[in-house]
Amino acid sequence: MNRPPHILVSFVLAVLLACGSMPLCNSQDFEPNRPAVETAVIEGVSPGTTTVEELNQLWGEPRLEGIRDDEIVRLYSMEPLNHIEVTLRSGIVRSIVIELNPPFPEEDVRASLHSELAQSKPILIPDETGTITGEIFPERGVLFVFAPQTSPQGFLVERIAVEPVSADPFVLRAEAILYDRPTEAKLDLRDAIRISSNNAKAHWLLAQIALWEGHVESALLSVGRAIQLDEHRPAYHLTFAQALIQMNRIEEAKQYLQETIGICDRFPHEKARALLMLGELNRTGRNPDTTLSFENHKEARELATALINHSNPTISLTAKDVLVEAHLATAKAVAWGDWTGKEDAIPKWIDRAKGLASDPELAAARRYSREYPFKIAACALATLVALPEKLNIDFYAEDVIDAGNALINSTTDPILRAKHFSDTSNSNYDAVQIFQFRQ
Repeated sequence: MNRPPHILVSFVLAVLLACGSMPLCNSQDFEPNRPAVETAVIEGVSPGTTTVEELNQLWGEPRLEGIRDDEIVRLYSMEPLNHIEVTLRSGIVRSIVIELNPPFPEEDVRASLHSELAQSKPILIPDETGTITGEIFPERGVLFVFAPQTSPQGFLVERIAVEPVSADPFVLRAEAILYDRPTEAKLDLRDAIRISSNNAKAHWLLAQIALWEGHVESALLSVGRAIQLDEHRPAYHLTFAQALIQMNRIEEAKQYLQETIGICDRFPHEKARALLMLGELNRTGRNPDTTLSFENHKEARELATALINHSNPTISLTAKDVLVEAHLATAKAVAWGDWTGKEDAIPKWIDRAKGLASDPELAAARRYSREYPFKIAACALATLVALPEKLNIDFYAEDVIDAGNALINSTTDPILRAKHFSDTSNSNYDAVQIFQFRQ
């Protein structure tokens, strides 16, 4: 049956909801000591709630007033600030923008707003090249805009903006800490969904965390909702396919990935990831085809190689990670295939993966580099399942255990620790298989 990806998503969601699956968000699970989520108040004025009449009483007449699109824009002066812009729509203050000329050091500005910002953890805002352009305080709706980086002392704030609290800053902060502190990130994402239940990215990131926790049905519901809200993001579809894989619905996942590849033309790094996943399924599915698996991984490597110098660091890092993973996956395809000289070829593919994993940018990105020693050790052990009589496995099994324990001990986050323990246990099953073959 040839169904577009979003049709399968709707079908799966309907089945899960009919079966009474867990809700996407349970308010009882929220951390009780989370900071209050409330828009900041500047001299008695809070965007989103203060009316024009209240503004007049608090701040008096503006220095200037004009119309911009469907909004009223007022300009105020309050010593020592000469440029405070207030935007009103439908009789309500929508934003406050304070220009600082000259710019002030970030730590000084933050100290001056201590009473408003003390409980909010800020997150730096990068542009698509990775350059830091500002800092936002999600719980308070406050944004610092930085001047172009010219000061050796650190960031200089040239503008302060205050708007009603919104979901996106919580999602931005969650994404920044997702691979180090997913337990904390989950709370941010739930706050985001409470503020805006239609935030597709929040649902998608929640799905990734649910997969790490082993809550696959919850993951399907979350990513399915993300796809319903924005079906043009291949990354969402790849997470949906991963959920199908974790439910052992391999043939459905293969078909879904094949259909997803067709919508990846504008996202070649996601296409490379999809081909990598498809290659693994062609090796491990109901009718294994190691030749097709090898070709999938070859195409993934070629796509990724063309992107490793991309100006967008997200794309270049994804491409480099796919290259590492595709070399490891190729080693497994060779191990299970009918290849001449594979005993010599397998270590070469793994060694190439090791070399690629030492790339300085990848090494600096802990979301990738932290797991590479374990993934490389686990791949080396997995290939021996196809060659059970060839080598002494003790070294390989010990390498997996050591690398797995290092991962577990590298974090205090309970979600990550449980994930690393599960991954290590699953990899050690390969050693059990080899032992059984040799009996």
